[in-house]
Amino acid sequence: WGLIGYSQAPVLPAARLSAWAGVYGVSFVILLVNVAVAEIAWVATRARIGARPGLASLAPSLSALVAVVLAVASQVATPAAPLPERPLRVVAVQGGIHPSDSASQPARHALVERYRRMSLDAVNGAADAVNGAADAVNGAADLVVWPEASFPAALPADASAMRAAAMIAAELGTPLLLASSGADKRDRSPDRRPAAANSAFLVGPEGQLRGRYDKVRLLPFNEYVPLRGWVPWPDWIVSDLEDAVPGRDWTAFAVDGYRFAVLICWENLFPHDFRAASEGADFVVSLTNESFTTSPVAHRQLLDMNRMRAVESGVWIVRAATTAESAIIAPTGELVARVTGPGGADALGSLAEAFEPVPRNTLYRRAGDWLVALQALLLPAAAALRWRQLWPRA
Repeated sequence: WGLIGYSQAPVLPAARLSAWAGVYGVSFVILLVNVAVAEIAWVATRARIGARPGLASLAPSLSALVAVVLAVASQVATPAAPLPERPLRVVAVQGGIHPSDSASQPARHALVERYRRMSLDAVNGAADAVNGAADAVNGAADLVVWPEASFPAALPADASAMRAAAMIAAELGTPLLLASSGADKRDRSPDRRPAAANSAFLVGPEGQLRGRYDKVRLLPFNEYVPLRGWVPWPDWIVSDLEDAVPGRDWTAFAVDGYRFAVLICWENLFPHDFRAASEGADFVVSLTNESFTTSPVAHRQLLDMNRMRAVESGVWIVRAATTAESAIIAPTGELVARVTGPGGADALGSLAEAFEPVPRNTLYRRAGDWLVALQALLLPAAAALRWRQLWPRA
């Protein structure tokens, strides 16, 4: 899942090149610089033995120089839009989740209660939250965010669960964004069972459902079986997995006059998906469930991917994870706030941060993967030229 460009996410001067050419551009520059070093050594060796290499042999070196100039230029701030009258105040809760957390009805109730209690502590500015201290917010928050798989119920089909979500939002006094299994009684799978999606729901403090997003890009072998009916996958791979229903469109939510998009877990790995979802959005919320691993390296990788997405599209990201790395990420790639605490990947905590969700107008946000398209044109031309060199006409 990792591109070499993600290695530069903590190195902000290099990471900000992605505002020009995306993470593929960062990967390209890393490889280009390494090739340039080898090319310079080769040219120097040829010169020592009396050969006279042409200027074409210095092309990678010159390209690397251009890339460095662009990287420096990318540090120049884009003129900012006028700041809003007041910043947006967001709370993100990291309550942890493991298979046992939702294996039974009492466990599901306990999980929701944990998130409810932590959210109240954060919104009210309590000094102590579950397993750690929560930052205070001056007054009520504008948005409370729970991560993927935080509300184990089928919404809106489960009327009692829907009422419980509405009551929590009313108690918080602020819109609540939570993630659950999206199911509607009128939608049925081929075997007549309710069709389910991986969904995010925005519930207002007045108790109304303000919006729903169904995950568009599903995770293979976890949320659907690729080529079902065409490939006889062994049982140990597919088990009794039922395909989830993919969403059709990116959903735009609104809170306090700001528009925001939501991406769920796997979707954050795809820069073109993120760019499409964030079009017209003031900020983006990333919901993820990373309890499948306790590796600090894996969690850091996934966080770095979100940092690169923020720089590429020039937007603030509110990242709510079940475990490990919940954070508020600025359009520059900086971590403005993050959940830390004892327990490592199993740390529980919350963060509260105020920020001005003013997007930056990056080249990648406007033009997308232009570098990939350019390479798609140049490589066949280079191959054809090389072919003519190797096989000249008689």
